[in-house]
Amino acid sequence: MRREPDYTVAATITTPYGGIVPDVRCRVYLPGTMMARPYLEFDLSEIQTDALIVPEFAVEGHGEVSGGVVSISSKIVLTQGWSRESWGAKFIKCTMPGEPWDLEVTKRAIDSDDSVIENGIFWLSPNRLLNPRLMPRFSRTGAVEMETAHELGFQLPTGLVHFRRHFNYAHKQSGILRTSELVAELNEKVERTRFDILVKELDDVLLLTSLATRHRCVCRGWTLWTANCEMRFYRNRIAVPKARKIKTQETLIDDPSFGEFLKHAFVTFRQTPGLEALRQAIYLVVSSQEGTLEASFVKCFAALETLVTLYRDSAGLSTILDPESWATFENDFKSFIKEHALFKDDAARRRLVYEKRMELNRISFGTAYQRCTESLAKHGFYDDDLWPVVGSARGLSLAEIRNRLLHGVVLTPAQEEALFKALIQLRWCVERMILAFLEWPLERSLVGRFLVHMATYHSWKDAQESLSHVTPSC
Repeated sequence: MRREPDYTVAATITTPYGGIVPDVRCRVYLPGTMMARPYLEFDLSEIQTDALIVPEFAVEGHGEVSGGVVSISSKIVLTQGWSRESWGAKFIKCTMPGEPWDLEVTKRAIDSDDSVIENGIFWLSPNRLLNPRLMPRFSRTGAVEMETAHELGFQLPTGLVHFRRHFNYAHKQSGILRTSELVAELNEKVERTRFDILVKELDDVLLLTSLATRHRCVCRGWTLWTANCEMRFYRNRIAVPKARKIKTQETLIDDPSFGEFLKHAFVTFRQTPGLEALRQAIYLVVSSQEGTLEASFVKCFAALETLVTLYRDSAGLSTILDPESWATFENDFKSFIKEHALFKDDAARRRLVYEKRMELNRISFGTAYQRCTESLAKHGFYDDDLWPVVGSARGLSLAEIRNRLLHGVVLTPAQEEALFKALIQLRWCVERMILAFLEWPLERSLVGRFLVHMATYHSWKDAQESLSHVTPSC
């Protein structure tokens, strides 16, 4: 690095195989913005290099700062080797770079109590719906200050957070550069033992916000203050969402309804049986906004399958026969195949049939989907105006498109355009299902009657005709 480190500590490195390398000089470089990554550099002795021929390790370190001590900790640090300097056969120095998966940096006084969090700031990726409404105030000197006209506060079970913008000012040769970051502020005391619960609650709020915005919003880390102690945590493992400008009427939930939606959906979401499945479905449909067209379609369909599986498990629609009955049938089935004229003299052919036998006891996806939609109808779900998911008489259903993609179809440019329209229709269907699971009225979203204003809502039949000529390449 070409700048001075923020801290220098004496570190202990632990390898995945239990090896311990003590007394390693470590330089810590913290990022200037919440979206950037911290960086570590280790100075190794000749003996220490032999013990660190590993791609990852854990590290803990301690050092002195003015008025106290600083500590760092990371359970996973990734490295790609080191740079070594020698003079002939003489070892001079070795520097090893490291990128921490997560990094905790704590500054504390010699005597400090960190059992109670006094307040904290969570660093969030940009989000249209969480942004506070700001008004500029102009002074006689020409300076401009931003005043908050409206902001969103949200009561988590563990604490109250407010979504605000923090402004940073840097002096440049041409003037003062002002930047800002979206944060969630915690301004009340929380027991340190309950902090992990608070983080999970906030992550769920951001997941629902991502659904409402149709763009991922994540917490990249936080700064916490306790009595005589400051702790920063960097969540490098969470990827920064790709920047995308979200315009009016491009969100799933419109601005005026967002606050009410968040309060309602958070309670319903956390009370849902099979919470992890619903969490996964929301993540999949939101992240399907990124990536290639084919990958986005498959990912979005995986979200739909997750929701159907969630319903399958709750409604007992996994298998046709119970285990005991299936065991009896399976034996009879094997005996029938073994004695059949087309199979009895061909063991290899019989084996091919046996490999498929478990599918006979599984209730079809089409049946499970239809039962699921019938159940969700009581919460306002409907899909009879969209591209059929299963059982289309006039062309390929969305399920059949997904199967062809997984079997390696090759699409023409015109068919790729049709696939894009199919993806939009599929995403609308999944979003409707999720809103029904959350018991939020579809007409208070942009996948209800509002869709009649969208061109893709009316043109899917032509796209279906185009894709109906696609055949698998295998």
